[in-house]
This record gives sequence, C-alpha cells and structure tokens, in this order.
Amino acid sequence: MTIVDSFRLFFNYEDFGHQFYEFSLQHLIATIVFAVIPVTVIIFFRKRIASSRFDKAIAISAGIVGMTFEFVQYYWHYIGGQTDWRNIYPTTLCGLTIYLSSYAMITGNRTIGSVIYYYSYGAFFSFLLPQQSFGYDRFRFYAYFVIHGLIFFNSTYLVLVRGIRTDRKALFTSGLILLPVLSISILFNNIFSDPAGGVVQMNYFYLDHPPFDFPVYSWLYEKHSFLYTTAAFVSYYILFLVMHLVARVLNLNKTEV
Repeated sequence: MTIVDSFRLFFNYEDFGHQFYEFSLQHLIATIVFAVIPVTVIIFFRKRIASSRFDKAIAISAGIVGMTFEFVQYYWHYIGGQTDWRNIYPTTLCGLTIYLSSYAMITGNRTIGSVIYYYSYGAFFSFLLPQQSFGYDRFRFYAYFVIHGLIFFNSTYLVLVRGIRTDRKALFTSGLILLPVLSISILFNNIFSDPAGGVVQMNYFYLDHPPFDFPVYSWLYEKHSFLYTTAAFVSYYILFLVMHLVARVLNLNKTEV
C-alpha cells in the first residue's frame, strides 16, 4: 500500500477501520488521552501557566486547533459524498460550543468565555456515549475526540487559568444566548426537512426526536413529538442549573454573586 493509499484510507468516509464501540478499550484510552490528561494538566499547572508568557500562545493554539478540526471535518463530509449543508451544519450543543470556546480562547472575550463552562456538559455526554463508529485508524475518530476534548480543555482553561467566573451572571448569559439558538433549531427542523423529497427529518440540537433509544424521552416522543421537544428544550436549562450547582460545590468562584 502506497502513502497515498494509506492517506485515502485514513480519510475514508465509509470504512470504519478498527471499529469503535462504546465502553471498549478504544473508548477508555480516548477518554483518558483527549479529556482526562489535558484537563488534569491544566488543574495542576494552572498558576504556572497563568503567570507565564505562554498563556496567550496556548489559548490561541487551542482555539485554532479546534476550528481547524471542525472545518476539516466539514470537508471530510463533503468529499465523502455528503454535500447537503443541512446534514453538515453544526447542529448540536458541542458544535456551538467549539465555535464559541475557540473564539473566547483566541480573542480573550470574557462574556463569551463565561458561557463555555455551562455548555461543556455536552462534551461530557459525547465522551460518555460517543455517537461515532470510526476506529483509531480513521480521521473521524480523531476529529470527534479532539473537538470534544478541546471543549473540556477550553472550559477548564478559561475558568482556572483566565479566572472567568461561573456565577449567576454567567448562568443567565448562557441561557440567554442559547434561547434563540434552540428556538431557531425547532423552526429549522420543520422547514428544512423533506422526507418525501429524500431529505431525512432534521434533528438540530436533538429537538425533533431522540438521537437514540432513551428512557422517558423516547416514551414522550411516542406519545407526541411536542412533548418530547418541550422536555428536551427544558432539559438544556435544567442541566445549566446542575452545572451551576457543581460550580458551587467545587467552589470555582471565591465569591458567589
């Protein structure tokens, strides 16, 4: 096999390679390498990083890497034959968070940076229940775990190194920014879907139907899609409150507002 063939195989859109399974050794190693180790390094060396001349370089580099993987992933979808933008658009909380966190890391914007901690729970669920099947010898594997790992990294960096607060003001800002996003997603799920025309039902931010069989949510969806959508919408805000409680327990702010 030539280098070109290996390159093409690495970026293959259909061949899973050493297929990835939930709760496998690949899953464990990916979680440790892309989430646990980077976050642990920030926790233990936060003061040294904050006082060093490398602070800005590290933040900008993390932002650039995140956006690079995100955009290369779009191209990967395109060359794989997925040319319908409705299926490539970043339609989840994690997609939104990698954009916002990269922007905050690169520009130092503290208002945007204040919401990243609250949005990072999406990456937690993405590591816990990965929605991808490509193995360690395929590009998609690294794109998935690098992007979600950087959400953890950026969130930890912004809070512990940059000193961005996770107080009630940040909680309110997080909910305020997400509200129009969720509302527009519900609208888009309806106007951009055309099952009769060969376009599958859109599920932006998982507000149209459960992404997989999930207790309670699946039951609500079976009863009526409106019940599911309402429950999913409210769940985003309930999880914000949970994140706020975690921040208080961990004492991430010296003084609560």
